[in-house]
Amino acid sequence: DKSSREGLQENKTFQIFKELIASIINIFESDRSYIAREMNDYDDERYSDIRSRQEAEDIARKILEQSREKKNSERNKDTSNKGNTSSSNASDDLKDQQLAIIAELNEKKEFRKEQRHQ
Repeated sequence: DKSSREGLQENKTFQIFKELIASIINIFESDRSYIAREMNDYDDERYSDIRSRQEAEDIARKILEQSREKKNSERNKDTSNKGNTSSSNASDDLKDQQLAIIAELNEKKEFRKEQRHQ
């Protein structure tokens, strides 16, 4: 550093200093990314089943909601034709019931598993 207010002198020593600092930062970043990668792998190993199950339950709920909305809209259309009920509504009802049972069983299973880990 000069004694005047011109700032740092960019000479060979300063270039070496900048390269040294960049190398040190690179070492820290490499170490940090290794630890983060290991933590991510551990998290995936331990919790991926739970996340997958939750995603499956969310999908099942969305399917149920869509199916119920579709069924309700069909019922509204069928109110004018009260005597015309189709077998597709019965099969939709059965599918809805099956999906609801699967979602409920998965929730109970997950709850029991969480209770055991606590």
